[in-house]
Amino acid sequence: MCSMVGNILENAVVACQSAEEKTIQLTILTEKRMQLYIVVVNSFDGFVSERDGRYFSTKSDGSGIGLTSVAATAENYGGVAQFSHEGKLFYSNIAIPLNKQIYVGAHRR
Repeated sequence: MCSMVGNILENAVVACQSAEEKTIQLTILTEKRMQLYIVVVNSFDGFVSERDGRYFSTKSDGSGIGLTSVAATAENYGGVAQFSHEGKLFYSNIAIPLNKQIYVGAHRR
């Protein structure tokens, strides 16, 4: 789970470097101890590489598997990751169900 947050925040920091206005907003919360939400909103230069609803890296040295990895990890926990953009803001939304099989801070599910 740490790799998901780290990957999204690293993407946000890199994206902000080319943005006129630099914004990163991270929100992590739970709903009734049943659902974990991780939301990152960050500014960027407005240029995206997207095909069929899938985002690809715009970094010259980027592999382009970061968001795919985040989505796969969310799915591994029974959740979902969605990515979108509007204007010069990029949105990363992750929802993961919390249940008795997931131990926070542990490597067991």
